[in-house]
Amino acid sequence: MDILSELNYKSQLYILKLIRKERDIFNNPVSSNDWDKLAKAMEDDVHQREEFVFVHPTSNSTEYKRRYIHCPINGNTVVFVGKMREPGDFAIVRITLRSHYYKMPYLVIEDHSPAFRKPEILAEMVKRAFNWSLRNYGLEVILDPWEKDGKPVFFLCDSWVSYVRELRLHPEVGAMCMGFEEALHVFKEKKAVEKAKKEKKEKKRVVKLGNFENYIRIPNKTLIMNFIKDTVIGQHSPKDVALPFRLTLDLKLTYRVPYAVVVGFISEIKDKIKENRYNEWTNKQRSSYVGYQKYEDLKNDLEKLLNSD
Repeated sequence: MDILSELNYKSQLYILKLIRKERDIFNNPVSSNDWDKLAKAMEDDVHQREEFVFVHPTSNSTEYKRRYIHCPINGNTVVFVGKMREPGDFAIVRITLRSHYYKMPYLVIEDHSPAFRKPEILAEMVKRAFNWSLRNYGLEVILDPWEKDGKPVFFLCDSWVSYVRELRLHPEVGAMCMGFEEALHVFKEKKAVEKAKKEKKEKKRVVKLGNFENYIRIPNKTLIMNFIKDTVIGQHSPKDVALPFRLTLDLKLTYRVPYAVVVGFISEIKDKIKENRYNEWTNKQRSSYVGYQKYEDLKNDLEKLLNSD
């Protein structure tokens, strides 16, 4: 048996899915993209603020230890899980929330024997540990076996490339992991300079494209402007106030509009939604309107307007 066949035999691949605990009106699960909550849970675990507990699913009295091989960065990490009473008494759990190649979160359990007879046992333990850490957010994780063509070695490569990419984006985490805490102020100063440059660039862009209509991508700008105004009037929750801006962005009718331009367009919005909440609800990577009935109803109304135009 060659080394790749051996690796294939001992490895199990799972797709990671995140859903909300509440169900839709048909009792179906509602997906979520709030992976930052799980990434934060890993960081809390490694810093011993709120630690994961790995317990055998059929024996609550049997607990397992965990040791991080890579410091978690944005949910990408490698961790050993096992009793660790002797060398090799552990399995390797490779977690990749931000994949470079596959664009979807996944988990690989490698070399699980002799610590675990079946990878499904460890997968259940990992899922329970994750869900315990997400209990206050109304979220839970699902692990679906992924029968992917090709050898698991490709996923090991992707996992490493994805980790290095996140490390380059957040070098301060690597410094802490390697014991170079004294270098943190350098990274903080560097990030502060980069943030100031970004804000300055954004302000210039707002000045240049200060009118809301400049962010509308279709010829009938008046239709979109009136639609958004009519939709925002009477709304009070930040989610509903941001809804029409997110909808027109999703339908590629507008570009992503800065908060300052939005407030200039409808001044009363400033009293209804703060900038950070507006940015969150109009960011596809941080929030989702999937399964939200108001979003679907508004989408239907807008599509009818566009078709009648």
